[in-house]
Amino acid sequence: METKDRKGNLRQLIEALVRELMPKSAEDESGDMSQRNLPTRQLIQEAAFTIYATVRRYTLHAFEGRLLAGEACVLYIAFAGAPVLPVLILLGIALSVLVLRDGYIHPAEGSPHETATDALVTGTVMLMFEVLFGAATPWLSLPAETFGRGMAAGLLMVSAWRMVFRMKTPAEQPGRPALQAYKSTGRMTGLWIIACLTLIITNSNVIAAASAIRNFLVPFLTPVVLALAYRLSFNVLGGITAKSKPLKLSDDSYKLELAVKRDSLWQPATKWSLCLQILFFVLLALPSGIALWRLFSAGEAAATVNRLQAGANFGAFVTLSIFWIHIKKLNRDAARALQEEIDKRNNVDVRI
Repeated sequence: METKDRKGNLRQLIEALVRELMPKSAEDESGDMSQRNLPTRQLIQEAAFTIYATVRRYTLHAFEGRLLAGEACVLYIAFAGAPVLPVLILLGIALSVLVLRDGYIHPAEGSPHETATDALVTGTVMLMFEVLFGAATPWLSLPAETFGRGMAAGLLMVSAWRMVFRMKTPAEQPGRPALQAYKSTGRMTGLWIIACLTLIITNSNVIAAASAIRNFLVPFLTPVVLALAYRLSFNVLGGITAKSKPLKLSDDSYKLELAVKRDSLWQPATKWSLCLQILFFVLLALPSGIALWRLFSAGEAAATVNRLQAGANFGAFVTLSIFWIHIKKLNRDAARALQEEIDKRNNVDVRI
């Protein structure tokens, strides 16, 4: 009788563990495992397979490539300048945890509490692995100060990125989706610019003993070219572009606010703005391009290339280039939403 009670308690414990380890949307998929007439060993195997299959299915369903690429960028930014191999291993661990976390919380809410929990779980796992590396393979661990600073900044930026990516129109601003679109677009554009600036700084580490002129001119000119491209993409005095409908004179402060925000977004490129955007990406890729050319040319030039840094920077460049397409689309959509809101209020003024 006592043995039977122990088996019953063990089955209930297994069922409770399965429910705890299942994604939040799949809590009812485990069934009543304590009532299944199976040997304990087979029941444990079935429970393990149920957890694995369910987590795998929800993780694949929740996977979002753009979200993952943004997380990789901001984490790389946070650890910029640290030894490349330990950073890449740490990034792989952090991104794996975040992908699994997406499966567990699917569908994600994007709330501050949820993103803070994401950061807490990821930071805990990163710390565990860093301690393990420090004890077993010290050459794969980062200095304590570098790790602490990078983890603090990285988790903060990952939380901000996940909130921005999943941001919804808050209940406090019903009827103002245009402003919310503008705020979300501004945050994402700001994160993208920060990522570009960090890549510009770390590009100087790709090639050893690079000329002082190149180390100064390229980092200096690259952000200047981007700023000029932004400035030439719109006409502050004339509005967005010639296609934009004029804003009627009104004392409606909200409508004026919409117009100012609309004109500050990155607009469809003019000829000169497009040329400067191309030049910006050429300058951004220049150090990695020179590194690749030296590697293929072999000889003494190849020895001056930091291969891991060059590979990491090239991957960051490709990711930022892809994100730029998404950022420009967000700016166009936000500008369109603001213009539609302005037109709606102009029509109301005419009827009045």
